[in-house]
Amino acid sequence: MRIVKLILGIFIGLIAITVVAEFIEFTTVKLVSAKPFSELTGNQEHYFSVRNTIWILIFKIFYSLLAGIVGGYFTTWISSEKSKIAIYVLIGIQLLSLIWGGFISEMSSTGPLWMWIYLIVLVPVGVWIGYKIRIKK
Repeated sequence: MRIVKLILGIFIGLIAITVVAEFIEFTTVKLVSAKPFSELTGNQEHYFSVRNTIWILIFKIFYSLLAGIVGGYFTTWISSEKSKIAIYVLIGIQLLSLIWGGFISEMSSTGPLWMWIYLIVLVPVGVWIGYKIRIKK
């Protein structure tokens, strides 16, 4: 049962990070662009030109940290006895995926290099903060 909770905790943490970050980003881009959601998803060039404005990128720093906190909190809560292992695995997965996305994949061109570097630092920090918040309860 412990291994199931460990795996489930990591999986839910990954989902939480993605849902929080993507929901806030899509909502912000939609509000700033005043375009219908269907038009934004069909035109990635326009989507990223709006998303890559300096104020949205600065906001992205904060909501990415928040997403990491939420993911770390849920991972710790669900994985219970093995929460520290789960947090290390979650941080490792996030680091690998952000390095891949920011430096290797075709997604690397969707944002400035400095943003990817911030994400590589801040998302794991957020996960650790979420872990610390949950273990204090």
